[in-house]
Amino acid sequence: MPFLILAVFIGLPIAEIAVLIKVADFINLWPTILLIVLTAVIGVFLLRLQGLSSLARAQTSLNEGRLPVNSITDAVGLMLAGAFLLTPGLITDTLGFALLIPAVRHGLASYFFNKAKKSANIKVDMFGEPPRDQNPRDPFGADYNPRTRAPGPVIEGEVIEPQPKSDQNNKSTSNSDDKSSPWNH
Repeated sequence: MPFLILAVFIGLPIAEIAVLIKVADFINLWPTILLIVLTAVIGVFLLRLQGLSSLARAQTSLNEGRLPVNSITDAVGLMLAGAFLLTPGLITDTLGFALLIPAVRHGLASYFFNKAKKSANIKVDMFGEPPRDQNPRDPFGADYNPRTRAPGPVIEGEVIEPQPKSDQNNKSTSNSDDKSSPWNH
């Protein structure tokens, strides 16, 4: 994994420079620079539109009482798309525009989620829903359900507020001006 990260941080800029040199040879320098700026502006505009629609879908899901999982994965994909689109270069712009397509975002999200499930022991608990391998009547690993458990012994009692001692030492140390304290009467 560290080698992959190193390769991306070294290899991607080298590839970007090589592509920019080839494109500049083909269409000249200023159209290449204009193309880079134009892709960034168009990408930010599309990102803003899709980001607002993703936010609206998340709000609708929350209002309906559902966890907005798709909206969260959309937001992560859109965040990556924005980072790619704002990075100068045609390879990163291509990756950014690809992430603006919802099918690509959802496909990548499901791929990485499935890969994470296979590589780790993941148990998902969504708002009190028990994991699939756990008994739904036994959410805490014991026979505990406050609504259905048998009533235990009832202990009746009476609450008595403590009264301060009435000797002079206690009165001199207590603040008699504080009427909000239950200790001062």
